[in-house]
Amino acid sequence: MNAIKNLLVMMVVVFSVLVGCEQAVSEERPVKMSAVAGNEYIGLWDVSFLDVEYDAENDVSIFRYSVSSVSERGKDLSHWVLELCDEAVVVGAKVNGEPYPIGSDPIHVDPTTQMLGFKFDDGQPLGSSWEYEIVLAGHLDIVDGQFSLKAGSNQNELSVSYGSVQAPSCEPVVNEEKYSISGVVFMDVNGNGLFDAGEFPIPGVQILLNGSPAALSGIDGSYLIDDLVAGSYEVVSYPAGGAPELQAIVPYLIPVLPESVQVVLGPSKSGVDFAYRLDYGDVLLSGEGRTIGFWKHQLSVIISGKGKAQVSKAQIDAMIGQINGFFLPDPFAIGSYKQAFEILSNSSPVPVDLLKKQLLAAEFNKFYGLGLDSPLLMEVILKYAESMVYLGSFSGEELLSMKDVLDAMNNLGH
Repeated sequence: MNAIKNLLVMMVVVFSVLVGCEQAVSEERPVKMSAVAGNEYIGLWDVSFLDVEYDAENDVSIFRYSVSSVSERGKDLSHWVLELCDEAVVVGAKVNGEPYPIGSDPIHVDPTTQMLGFKFDDGQPLGSSWEYEIVLAGHLDIVDGQFSLKAGSNQNELSVSYGSVQAPSCEPVVNEEKYSISGVVFMDVNGNGLFDAGEFPIPGVQILLNGSPAALSGIDGSYLIDDLVAGSYEVVSYPAGGAPELQAIVPYLIPVLPESVQVVLGPSKSGVDFAYRLDYGDVLLSGEGRTIGFWKHQLSVIISGKGKAQVSKAQIDAMIGQINGFFLPDPFAIGSYKQAFEILSNSSPVPVDLLKKQLLAAEFNKFYGLGLDSPLLMEVILKYAESMVYLGSFSGEELLSMKDVLDAMNNLGH
């Protein structure tokens, strides 16, 4: 009678394994697979693969299993082993949602079942169904694997059983899908963290990816880092390592947004922006400029036809065209010599009017070939001042501070 029982049990085991193998062959990637293993002593236990989850932020794969007693016969489960490659790295485990200790040597050969893998040595009682979780480093797929069971305290061969189940792969997943990180580096004049109309990009800023140079911001301030696999990356804006000509303004850049951002890819991420303000009150000025009075005189000669000018009418015409096309249409859209003269002659004590007077004189200097020794620093200061007028969200103190910088620029060498 016992022989017949043993034969029936073995037929169930063989049939279950054959069904599992047929599933693995018929599907390109089996979603789930389980196997029943046992004998008269150990009873029948079902080990089922539930699912796998890849946590890209932490770069770990979480495999989940259920182990269920499907027979009233046999002994309590002493332990079970999930087959793993010896190069796998176990970083955590759980049983029924509770942390399970992984020990100092998580992957080893179980002396009872002689299987290399991770052993859940938790003593699961007969008639129960428990859930198990194992966390492995890296992005791992599933492959057809093995498990082993040990029941009771008896060390004879009847206390050990084996079966097939989906297990972690030995090699990490090669993700063919590629992703990108993109954003813009800009001068955030109003300091709100947004690239608003009236503000301007900063080209030539170096972008680091995990500490290595990966891109430079372009003429429009944008950058793109592509051909990246899923995972977590540190993106850093590093102006000091950027284009050589950018270095003239680097000491005066104040970050508005964090200069280091952690980005998790899968999908691609856009809008990873970096914003700076200009510490214009502390810039070191050197060069040569002409005062408001000088440019008023040049315009007065052209308008009245009296006196002697140092700058010809043709030069003034060309300069007005360059000023009108320099950056923003506001504050300057000069349509006549008289209009330019009136801006320079405005006696209003309003801070924005005082700023506009010095700004127009500074732009005349720029296009006459005078001004700061660093053309880039001068260009950035002038654009910044135009943005302040355009945005109109600055205190009188801030406007007058920029006015003083432009006044000093226009009086260099005098």
